[in-house]
Amino acid sequence: MQNAWQGLVDGYWANVVAGAHSDDPQQGLVFSSWEFPNAAIGSFFNTPLRAGSVHIIAEQNYRITLEAEDGTLFYWDIPSQSFVDSVTAVAPTITPPPTHTPTATLLPPPTQGGPGGYPAATETPAP
Repeated sequence: MQNAWQGLVDGYWANVVAGAHSDDPQQGLVFSSWEFPNAAIGSFFNTPLRAGSVHIIAEQNYRITLEAEDGTLFYWDIPSQSFVDSVTAVAPTITPPPTHTPTATLLPPPTQGGPGGYPAATETPAP
């Protein structure tokens, strides 16, 4: 990985890391993630062309401009989590996962005296 960008996007933390595959340095790579209240989403994305390792050179309106080793420019749209054709291209925004509060589930009472597989304990008077 060469460099990274982090910022708030619509109130959620977003991270973008740029570089290349360690086993294929000609294949550029972006790792993009979001941190939502009850979930984190992150994935690796190959650049559309094999142009070498990429690094972030600019960010404007949640659009990352990446430059590859051979000078090719790529544009990563943070809200849609996708490569786009230009700085001004329109892309759909991903939908954050629903926020919910986990609910407790009551388990039924055990049908036996205790967990199986353990020797039973018996009370013996102290000497």
